[in-house]
Amino acid sequence: MKFGSRECVDLTFKTTSPNQRIGKTVFKKKYTPCFYIDTARTSTLEQQTTTVYAQGGRGFNRLIAWEGEKQVTFNIEDALISPLGLSVLTNAGLSNASATDYKHVHVSFDTVTDTNGDVVIDLETLQEETGLSVQTAFNVCAHDKAPFNAMLTDNTGAIIGFVQSDEITEGTVTPGTLTGTYLVNETTTATMSLGSTNANKMVKLDFYLVMTNGVFEITVRPEDFGGFFYVEGQTLFRREDTGEDMAAEVIIPRAKVQSAMTISMAPNGDPSTFAFNLDAFPAYTMFDKKKKVMFAIQVIGEDRVSNDDEQHTHETSTYTYQWQPDLATTYNVGDADDMEATNPTNGDYFYNTADTKLYKGNGSAWIEDTTDLKDAGAPTEATAVAENYGKRYFDTTAENVYILTRTAA
Repeated sequence: MKFGSRECVDLTFKTTSPNQRIGKTVFKKKYTPCFYIDTARTSTLEQQTTTVYAQGGRGFNRLIAWEGEKQVTFNIEDALISPLGLSVLTNAGLSNASATDYKHVHVSFDTVTDTNGDVVIDLETLQEETGLSVQTAFNVCAHDKAPFNAMLTDNTGAIIGFVQSDEITEGTVTPGTLTGTYLVNETTTATMSLGSTNANKMVKLDFYLVMTNGVFEITVRPEDFGGFFYVEGQTLFRREDTGEDMAAEVIIPRAKVQSAMTISMAPNGDPSTFAFNLDAFPAYTMFDKKKKVMFAIQVIGEDRVSNDDEQHTHETSTYTYQWQPDLATTYNVGDADDMEATNPTNGDYFYNTADTKLYKGNGSAWIEDTTDLKDAGAPTEATAVAENYGKRYFDTTAENVYILTRTAA
């Protein structure tokens, strides 16, 4: 069977660890779907390696080749972005405006002062500036909380002067529903005075609104970077012999989202697209704990790969599960001081007798392990079940490690 590819990929991002945080949401279980991309324009799976050679003899020919430094990257160009998508790209925090979490929104608009040098802020202007045409009331941040400022302009919009905050005073205002605000609604306006010397002038007024709804905020801290995800992509491959489309799935069991991003904002040309670049790391797929892979591709078709390979069918065999000593795993036991003094080597474990928690090293820190099992004494047959297959058991008394294996009955 031969096939061709001319279709984009719909992607599902899943968590790679318990209690993984995306924005303000904490996903309690591993492999929980947390983000989707279904508006991709292009997607490219790339594998790169480095080859070095032993060369010599007449003609300085290549004699032996060594390959290594394999890198697999999955690049997706998305036509649209969502707040959650930005959070996945940058590990940013997400929050919505609420009665307990105000958002201050900057507003500036061009207007003309009246014969007294006053500027009126009305509902229609705020609806137009914010795009919230259904909003029937706004709270304008008071002058003594966030000072108003104004710039004098000519008839071309060029700035020709400034009216600074200490020259601006409150005119006719009504207290808003929040402390330190002015109310603007269908029947109420807010008037600010720029002084009689600025009467009948074109100005650009600058101030803030205090919002309790209709606003979400994305915050990126210096220490925030894209995280790891279990990524599954669905696409179509077309058979050469029949012309029929076959479902195909790309699986990257451990994908690191590159944090670099670019958002273009321009009034002409093609609209901005959003790049998700994923670095593939070796890991186990969800249903195969025997070998680590960089990625896997499943094609749903009738043909076998070769006469020697058997097609996979869902296993219905009965297994016997048994705890076996795990002599390859390094297991440390001690209090918090001991753990702090122990290097968190990647793959090593530490049982903290102070908080009775199990931790796993990632090369730079000890991370709480909520997947594997621990208890005083050796593991019992009650825990030798299918759902624990591949997990480790840590005896906190004898300080032994076990791993659950299985054999076909």
